[in-house]
Amino acid sequence: MTFHRISISTLLALTFALCAALPATAQSPLSAIAKQAKGSSAPDTTKAAPESVDELKKRLADTQLELAAVDGPERQASGAPPGTPEPQLQLRVRTLRLMAFAYRQHINALGNIVELKKISNEAEAKRRAWTGLPEKPPYSILLVDSLRAELQANRLTQHSEEVRAKLLTAQMENTRESLGKASERQRLMQEALEAAKPSDVSAATWRRDLAALEVRALGAYVEALAAQTRAVEAAVIEHGHAVDFVQRKIAEVEKSVVFKADDLERVKAAIDERRSTTIKEMDRASRERERQSDELDKAMEANAAAEKQVVELQERLAAVRKAIATLEAEVAKAEKPEGFLQKVNPFRGRTAKNDLDARRKEAAEIERQLAGARAVAKTRERELLLTVERGRNAVQAVDGLNVGLVTLDMQRSFWDLRFSASDDQKAGRLDRRKNFESSRKLLNVLNPAMDHLRTKMEVVTGQIAEQQNLLRAADTPAETAFRKSMLELLTERERFYLSAFTQVEEAQHLLKRWVEDEEVRVKDLSAGERVQNLFGFSSDFMKAAWTFELFAVEDSIVVDGRTITGTRGVTVAKVVQAILIVVIGYLLIALLTRFAFGLAMRRGKMEETSARIARKWILAVTLVILLLLALDVVKIPLTAFAFLGGAIAIGAGFGMQTLLKNLISGVMLLMERPFKPRDIVEVGGIRGEVTDINVRSCTIRDVNGIETLVPNSTFLEQNVTNWTLSSRKVRYVLNIGVGYGSPVRKVSDLLLEVAARHKQVLVEPAPEVLFMDFGDNALMFALYVWLEVGPGRRGGNVILSDLRFMIDASFAEHGIEIPFPQRNVHLDASSPVPVRVIPTEDAAEPQTRG
Repeated sequence: MTFHRISISTLLALTFALCAALPATAQSPLSAIAKQAKGSSAPDTTKAAPESVDELKKRLADTQLELAAVDGPERQASGAPPGTPEPQLQLRVRTLRLMAFAYRQHINALGNIVELKKISNEAEAKRRAWTGLPEKPPYSILLVDSLRAELQANRLTQHSEEVRAKLLTAQMENTRESLGKASERQRLMQEALEAAKPSDVSAATWRRDLAALEVRALGAYVEALAAQTRAVEAAVIEHGHAVDFVQRKIAEVEKSVVFKADDLERVKAAIDERRSTTIKEMDRASRERERQSDELDKAMEANAAAEKQVVELQERLAAVRKAIATLEAEVAKAEKPEGFLQKVNPFRGRTAKNDLDARRKEAAEIERQLAGARAVAKTRERELLLTVERGRNAVQAVDGLNVGLVTLDMQRSFWDLRFSASDDQKAGRLDRRKNFESSRKLLNVLNPAMDHLRTKMEVVTGQIAEQQNLLRAADTPAETAFRKSMLELLTERERFYLSAFTQVEEAQHLLKRWVEDEEVRVKDLSAGERVQNLFGFSSDFMKAAWTFELFAVEDSIVVDGRTITGTRGVTVAKVVQAILIVVIGYLLIALLTRFAFGLAMRRGKMEETSARIARKWILAVTLVILLLLALDVVKIPLTAFAFLGGAIAIGAGFGMQTLLKNLISGVMLLMERPFKPRDIVEVGGIRGEVTDINVRSCTIRDVNGIETLVPNSTFLEQNVTNWTLSSRKVRYVLNIGVGYGSPVRKVSDLLLEVAARHKQVLVEPAPEVLFMDFGDNALMFALYVWLEVGPGRRGGNVILSDLRFMIDASFAEHGIEIPFPQRNVHLDASSPVPVRVIPTEDAAEPQTRG
């Protein structure tokens, strides 16, 4: 067993904790547990949960000391046995960082709880003291909008905290699962240490201590997550109180609301001022875009010139190296004593050697120039990339300001519509409804714009993450500076997107509040108008609902060898038809299979258990086929469900993972058939007869008649013993001890005779008797017998009990003694033992006669 088999969830917890850079001081690593490494006992990893911030700070300081002693390549092997694998050394550092991170998070969470309690008490006091708004009615509609904006902000914050609480709970469950697995690994390492050879004790102790450190770190992380969860839950409650308080204010204000012309002019003036500022910023952004375009041309020219210089130097270097090769060959020939050139012109070799040295110096100089040219080219390339990104930022700035300008115009139009709808003297009920529909159209225009901006922000967020990774991997100052500049540009672009998104979102919230106002106005309709509207709305709603397109997917068909791509809408009607096909088809197949298998069982061609299992699997396969058939009939392509991969992973989580794991395991069990119904199997400490094999689990009935449902994945993850896989013959052993001095051959014959007399003991293979050992107080024999196990047969323990009765009777008949077990007798010496001498009758008689 190796220590590197760490669960995925543990690695995820470690990776999450390493996001923060941790300070370090100096102390021997694993000091809290290394003291126990001298013995074989496991280190204590069951520390009580910290009860105060001071205790947490002390633990954090100790952990930082341990981390400082091993953090860094030169200190990584400190305290580890020689030859310790590199992954184990790195795991120790990661585990210590996780522990330090957990303590920091725990300290921060406790501080947040205290601060939140203080804020909650102050807010509760204000809510109790509130008696009404300081303004006098009638209230301005702008006040209503501000209160609704505050309400919306509180609800969003509350929802955000609720989501965070769920994430923390899920993360805590995952970490607890990792903690359980780490504890199991620690126990295994302790057992390995106890069984280790003297030469392996040091390495085994190291692995045991490393496992104990992981348990401590995960335990600290679980405690930190629990504290964070408590803090978030308290925040959720406080935000809920804030929401209720704002709702009280809104209910009070809505009793008397008026939209005055002065309010409209004030709003429009503010919009016009923002519009004027936006136009000025757009002019500056346009000039910056033109300037960046010129800078891009210059950067491209500089980059091309640098690349050209590199190519020229490479060509010169290649020519010089070719000349060097020619001169080296000429010098080699000239230096041979028997060479022709040496005889004709002995000075020719010296000249060639001088030329060779000159060429080599020239090559070295060109290589130096080439290295410099490449560095310049790399710099020009980086400058070009930065210039490109600056140009993109300039373009995005103009686009973002343009979006803001359009949004401001939409807000101005909206306020005009809202004012005309609120003034009963200028507009009737029908006009208000038209204005309301116009506002709804504006809202429909804003939704795609928000989706577009949200997508852009997601893209730039991914680019920022990529640049951060490259920045961490940078190995030169120039590369580091380049990556930092890229990060600054991408962050600036993200601000542009966020600014535009905020403006669009502001307009969207404004329109939504107007929708809420109109919904309040609907309450003023008369009973007749309500009934008439109800019928009309119901009819339209049913038609719209039946033909409502849930989503559209791309589908492609091949016509005359050409692939034509189109879109298919998935409507409610198609979904209902598909559901009916699946339900009706499944019911029909269920009735047919019940009839068919019932007929097969009545004719004796199939057992009830096998029929039940086969029917369940047929229904499962049929359900899948019906789903595919229904989708094909209603023309819903399978690509419609491609997006569900992420949704299922997020929504269903680990529960769905377990279900799918057991389902796939069941299919593998049916294909491999490691056992079948009525087999005797043993798995996970449970031994019994297999009575049923289902889609998710198998049923095992033990000797006590208790049925246990075992998940199918257990049979693939654990060792499974099938007592009746190829044969129902099983060997049992019966240990017997007889007194010293007993005839051992006679004992052997008697044991074989007893085994032969029992009808349940198989003749073939024949029983065996082995003289096992000279025990402390008995001669030890072992009787090996073969029994047939399975349904309808007596259990092995019952037959062994019969054999013991028969052996006891046979030994008693032949005078063979089964010795008593020896025991030590301890006398209580706290009080003296009374001793008396009692004379016998023979000794007392002469005294009487005398």
